[in-house]
Amino acid sequence: RSDEIRFMSPDQRRVTVNLYDVTGRVVKNIFDGAAKNGLNEILYSSKNLASGVYFMRLIADEKVKTEKVIFYR
Repeated sequence: RSDEIRFMSPDQRRVTVNLYDVTGRVVKNIFDGAAKNGLNEILYSSKNLASGVYFMRLIADEKVKTEKVIFYR
């Protein structure tokens, strides 16, 4: 099973997406590379992660977006 992240980018730029646990530790590097202009879709697997609350952080240049993610197993 795959999970998906979708985001819009106004131009091609470097993007990093990491998943953090509640203590702030990086538990998974989801993506580190170039995003294209327009809609971007990134597939990743969360099957090895325990149930719980995590925080997904997307960094693109100076912009940072953090979202809470909850996994149920």
